[in-house]
Amino acid sequence: MVLPMAKFKLCLDCGYKNDISSNKCLICLSNNIVIKEEKRKYYFLILFTFLLVVSIFYLFNNTKPENIGKIEKEVPLFVSEKRPINYYTYLKSIENIGEIEPDEDDEKAVLRAFKYNIPQLSSAALKTLKKWYKKTANEKYRRIILEFEKK
Repeated sequence: MVLPMAKFKLCLDCGYKNDISSNKCLICLSNNIVIKEEKRKYYFLILFTFLLVVSIFYLFNNTKPENIGKIEKEVPLFVSEKRPINYYTYLKSIENIGEIEPDEDDEKAVLRAFKYNIPQLSSAALKTLKKWYKKTANEKYRRIILEFEKK
């Protein structure tokens, strides 16, 4: 990464980089000096920033509940998308899917959330089923809601 230019006066006789305000070279006392610009490279700063970002990412990713490690290996494909997703994406999908008209694949994804016995995931699935029941009055949703609430 290249950052702002540094200005200096270069002595053409000895090659010393003098201060921009100098009229003579501080080493050889020559008047043969010219203004130059140099790109400063801050590799150390870049490396430090990268390591800091990686460290913060690592810290936040290792603060997951115990069950989530198990889930990430088991979380099946979110049926509508046919691609692997992690726990957090699965949770958000279950929370937001209640806003759409469900199809068979959406129902499978929500019902699958109950089998993991993770309170956040089960709660999101229950809320989604309640939204669907409110929209459609489908008895299947009511039975599942009642069955889950008994537990």
